[in-house]
Amino acid sequence: MLYVVTDEDIQSVDAELDDRTISTNDAIVEVYFDPAVTGASATINPATHDPPFTLDADGFLQVQGTVIEVEGAGDLFFTSVPAGGTITANVAGPSGTTCQVIESDPGTYPVLAKSITVVYAACQ
Repeated sequence: MLYVVTDEDIQSVDAELDDRTISTNDAIVEVYFDPAVTGASATINPATHDPPFTLDADGFLQVQGTVIEVEGAGDLFFTSVPAGGTITANVAGPSGTTCQVIESDPGTYPVLAKSITVVYAACQ
């Protein structure tokens, strides 16, 4: 699924993540875990992007490579993904759990400028 992102939204995220500059020429990839398990992780390929971040229970951005489960779900965001191509995604759960991409046709996902590409995943 693709969502268009406004310049204002990009500037807002850019302001909160002061360790990076987010360009309106790039894309964002969100791996949305539902159900989620704290500690679940995701990777995307190609791996040209900023370090991922998640949201904590208060909605604040936390730069880390694992999900924080909040009310059953969790997100992992990858910014500065080069637009104009595709990505693949892999997910993993912490010890004792399993996670998988839940799209009906897991494979490649389009990446467009000023858009969020959403990859759905589930853990148990």
